[in-house]
Amino acid sequence: NLLRWAAAATVLALGGYIGLQTKTFALIEVMIAVSVILLGFLVAFPRQKHIVSLSVLIGLFAFCHGHSHGYEMARSAHFYEYAMGFVGATMLLHLIGFFSAVIFNKLHPVLLRISGAGIALAGVWSLT
Repeated sequence: NLLRWAAAATVLALGGYIGLQTKTFALIEVMIAVSVILLGFLVAFPRQKHIVSLSVLIGLFAFCHGHSHGYEMARSAHFYEYAMGFVGATMLLHLIGFFSAVIFNKLHPVLLRISGAGIALAGVWSLT
């Protein structure tokens, strides 16, 4: 898990760097919303099958998130400081989500499924 977490942080930063250097690509905001929807479904309906394909998909979504951050960075900012901020904040949010999932699952597994559905709905809402 730690290796996957570090890989996601690296891909996020790489996406940010490339986003800083290039124009945004079509549908990046849709990809981000789809990633939130998928995350919600994965929390609501956890499966251990297809972990490799899910890891690749999560990497793609991490790249899209990073690309968006890099593209939207103020040109007066320093990339490395900015990247430490958005990567650090993203990883902190992942930790909060992980520990919340553990707590919800221990309290009652239905709470975990409800929170996953809420995350998926937030992704759908962001499409509007």
